[in-house]
Amino acid sequence: MRIGAWLLCGWLVVTAFLDHPGYLKYFNEFAGGTHNGYRYLLDSNLDWGQDVKPLKRFLEDHHIGHIYQYYCGRDVILDYYKISNTRVFADQARQLQQGILVVSVHEVMGPDWNWLRESHHALACVADTFLVYDLAPTATTP
Repeated sequence: MRIGAWLLCGWLVVTAFLDHPGYLKYFNEFAGGTHNGYRYLLDSNLDWGQDVKPLKRFLEDHHIGHIYQYYCGRDVILDYYKISNTRVFADQARQLQQGILVVSVHEVMGPDWNWLRESHHALACVADTFLVYDLAPTATTP
């Protein structure tokens, strides 16, 4: 029993170190891991808008020139990283017929975004804090 307890403690320490430098958004595997943390806790437990730099890399890697976005950080940070964007609220995003929409996981779990979670599958989850959606009609689920 004692050996098992030490192994579990060691396992938790190793998984925490493997999440470096993303300690803010770390969740252990009992909670589904860091990739599913937003399903349990939101707000300052997960997202402060800190992952704009990985978002910029993702957009460059996928040749995405412009995004529609709603995230909990400041728009000036997007300007600093030269991310061409249009800020949209949930009701405005719902009217869009095409384009790439990036929403913070913190925001997308709110009731205003139910329509998005029910009608679209995220193409990607960038740095565990941004969900990326293609709003083209072919991207919607039946």
